This record gives sequence, C-alpha cells and structure tokens, in this order.
Amino acid sequence: LKGIDAAVELLLEAVASRQQVVIHGDYDVDGITATALLADFIAKLDLVAICHLPNRMKEGYGVSLTSVDGLAQRVRMPALFITVDCGITASKEIRYARELGFKVIVTDHHQPPQNIPQADAIINPKQEGFDFPFKGLSGVGVVFFLAMAVRRKMVENGFWDRQNVPNLKNYLDLVALGTVEIGRAHV
Repeated sequence: LKGIDAAVELLLEAVASRQQVVIHGDYDVDGITATALLADFIAKLDLVAICHLPNRMKEGYGVSLTSVDGLAQRVRMPALFITVDCGITASKEIRYARELGFKVIVTDHHQPPQNIPQADAIINPKQEGFDFPFKGLSGVGVVFFLAMAVRRKMVENGFWDRQNVPNLKNYLDLVALGTVEIGRAHV
C-alpha cells in the first residue's frame, strides 16, 4: 500500500523514542473495529494509545479541530496522531495537528479529494497513481495491512522473534466485522 513504508517508520520512531500515540477513529463499526485493532497492536509495541471516537451528535463525522485540540492537551509533544477510517478529507485539521507538534498518519479507505491532507504518511488504497489490487478495503482492513507491515519490520529488527511475535490472526474477527459493515452500507 502506498504510504505504508513511511507510516511504519513513524511507528518505529514512536517506539524508539517512547512517544505517545493518539488514535482518532470514527463512530461506525468500521471505525470502532479499526481503533480497537490498532490500540491493541500498539500495546504490543509497549506503547499506550489514547483513543478518540467522535460523538456523532456533538462532533459529527471524522476529525475536527475540537478533537485535535482536546487530544493535544492530553499528550506531551512530539506525539503520533493516527487516523483510522477517517482523515482523508481533513486537510485543515491535519495541518492544525502538525502545527501543534503531532506527526500524522492518515489511514482511510474513503475516496480521496483532489487535494489530500499534508500528513506525514497517508495509507489509502484509492490514492491516485497506485495500483493496489483491491480498492474496496475497509478502514479496519487498511489498519490490518499497517499492522502486518509493522510486525514484519519489528521481526526484521529483532524486536520480536518467532516465539513472541503477535499472531495477527487474532484480529481477523475485528477485520471481518468492519468489512461486513462497509459491505452492508454499500448494498
């Protein structure tokens, strides 16, 4: 996936420097399962993630300036801000997060606008100029690919060996739930 190498490097940097990680999800099943998967995986990297799922009635869909502000107040900078199932249309909010000191990874599966956010890394199977074989990935599917890439790099770097490497099959229930939810939404 385009952008995945840059995202892996940002996560490795967070592990090495013990940065705090913020995960900004979405309030639907895909966003919740993507948030849960990534938070659990990040815990296996010996980091703690602060998770935020917007209140549908108060904050609406996706990343907001208010949520970025609130999350910035809960961490010490520099910190890593990761969106899951949202963020591809949040140019102003991503710019603001970076101004506050966050490094930003956007993971999303929605159609990118013409002008994508200026994040440090963007992972989206629908990005222009890139031939991922399946454009219909769910948000949790994109996060699963990120976890696979980080896992592979952590094994290569000796952080995990064959005895203590996380079994990513344990996340397939979450991937299935999020994938079925987006499939239902498009029927």
